[in-house]
Amino acid sequence: MQRATYCETCLETAKEIKSVMGKASSYESDFIEHVLSGAMCQKHQQEDKRTSCNNLFETHYDKFRAEMLRGNSEQLEMRLCFELSLACVGIKRQQTGAEKMPTFEEDDIRALLHTNKDGVRIANPLAEMNHKDEL
Repeated sequence: MQRATYCETCLETAKEIKSVMGKASSYESDFIEHVLSGAMCQKHQQEDKRTSCNNLFETHYDKFRAEMLRGNSEQLEMRLCFELSLACVGIKRQQTGAEKMPTFEEDDIRALLHTNKDGVRIANPLAEMNHKDEL
């Protein structure tokens, strides 16, 4: 199993757990048992992701259960995948279309500088330097 797949599976599963937790009225033991039973893993269409998900729940069941009992779904992906299971530590994730950083054109930059001119500090060189003198 590839670590990148394991990480992506963990993040997807944590996101799904978070959405289920948001809809639930209480975090009772039966509810948590159902979520962590592996039924959630069957939602993954790819076999390697199903295997990763099952492995994740088998290996870190107690940690995930304790985190869900806390009832705090804020930053659940971070807690489950980076701190508790270490599934994503050291993995450089590829960004998809929605996650990519925006690109700025010259006009966009000028507009930002104009609207935020109080917070902009422009560096001025102390003295004019001859490029031949650099080396």
